[in-house]
Amino acid sequence: METIKVMVVDDEELNADGIAEIITQEQIPHLEVITFYSSLQAVEYLLNNKIDVLLTDINMPQLSGLELINQVHSLQPDMRIIILTGYGSLEYATEAMKYGVRYFLQKPCMPKQLLDALNEVIKERRHLNQLNLMELKHLAESFFYEEDVKEYGENEFSFFIYSNEFHKTIGAKLTKELKKREIEFLVGEIEKCTIFYYLSRYSVATLLETVLASYSGDELVICYLEHSPIEEAKKKMEQALHYLNWSFYHQQKKVLCLEAEPEIKQTTTGAMETLFSRVKRSLAEEDYSQSKELLERIFLEARSTIFSPTRLKKAFLSMFFSVFVTQGKSFAEISDFETQLLALSTSRQLKKCVGEVMEELEEANLVILKSNSIAENMNLIVEKYYSDPRLTLKWIAENVLFMNVEHLGRVYQKEMGEKFSTHLLDFRLNKAKRLLEDGRKVYEVAELTGYRDNPDYFNKVFKKSTGLTPLKYSKTYLK
Repeated sequence: METIKVMVVDDEELNADGIAEIITQEQIPHLEVITFYSSLQAVEYLLNNKIDVLLTDINMPQLSGLELINQVHSLQPDMRIIILTGYGSLEYATEAMKYGVRYFLQKPCMPKQLLDALNEVIKERRHLNQLNLMELKHLAESFFYEEDVKEYGENEFSFFIYSNEFHKTIGAKLTKELKKREIEFLVGEIEKCTIFYYLSRYSVATLLETVLASYSGDELVICYLEHSPIEEAKKKMEQALHYLNWSFYHQQKKVLCLEAEPEIKQTTTGAMETLFSRVKRSLAEEDYSQSKELLERIFLEARSTIFSPTRLKKAFLSMFFSVFVTQGKSFAEISDFETQLLALSTSRQLKKCVGEVMEELEEANLVILKSNSIAENMNLIVEKYYSDPRLTLKWIAENVLFMNVEHLGRVYQKEMGEKFSTHLLDFRLNKAKRLLEDGRKVYEVAELTGYRDNPDYFNKVFKKSTGLTPLKYSKTYLK
């Protein structure tokens, strides 16, 4: 619960001190009392400090109580006011009510009357704070989602935000620390991120640093902003979402004050698409030197602009998809690659993954489909994918050459003089023999030659071909 600040103003020091003493002795929780003997000094203080409740005399030199209330109303219109004076009249009460004054107490009054009035305005003030916070949350989110907001006043709002994936880890601790520091807050969600809204009178920088220090990972980024005009809500919240990608490129946890961080000019989707299109073209032309140079530019651009990691990963998936299909990769293989790539948590990991793919492409040099002969291309596919148990005539027909399987089988047999299944079996068995001769274990050889799902079948076909089981063949060769 927040601390309520009460200002007592009376030019008679004994009266001011007496009122302050009554309030202090009551020991109202979370209450702070400030006393002034001059209305001018009170105004000067209010220029730079927030006060929740003003308890003031009316008849004072230099600046009367009503004149003080008038200035208070313009400086801090939400302040609650109690008038306590020996010069009561209907005229004073009517004038005071124009500024929302509801409590007008005559001197001398009983301490109970004073405390009852004070407790009432404190309750009002706390309720108003919650309503203000709720309104600010609604306004900020309305601005962000571009809803029509006709009136929003000159309110300030403060918030901090982090990705939802961290909420289970630090959400409870943050909530506990906010309550411990008596900071009122509301929690919302935007774009898969958790956002805490709190009133601008507080500061959470130290609190956030404390929670961050206790977090063991390296990827957590929390962005915060204080005392921001509500009309800048959309811009500031978008800036926060942008900066939450910080750790993907910098591999460090961090609390970022948005006011202190520069606004980064984001790379447009079109600009990044142009770079990726150029990479695709260079890959199609087998210009791997150009491809690598362009990829380096993509990562530099992404890091300097903190480009969305998800969009970056999906761009790479789109770029490699057609190449993978041409290579003969199955849907399952491409799907596995997609899962692996999307799970990467740093740009360093992504760059390494993309680099490895590029090396594979360069090494293979897209050997598949280089020949005009269908059968020769099928043999190239066998050389490249013989260890994959899914490699069959049907798989090649449906995933690589996109031809009728019966027609493909007839063409192969006509060109090569044998069935495709015979060639595939002989190729795998010859590979198996060499692996056994190198001292590899039988189960390893089964996996490496496309029989990992059916090692018993591997033993059967190997013995039928050689007259020996794989184990006996290995022992005989290694004697």
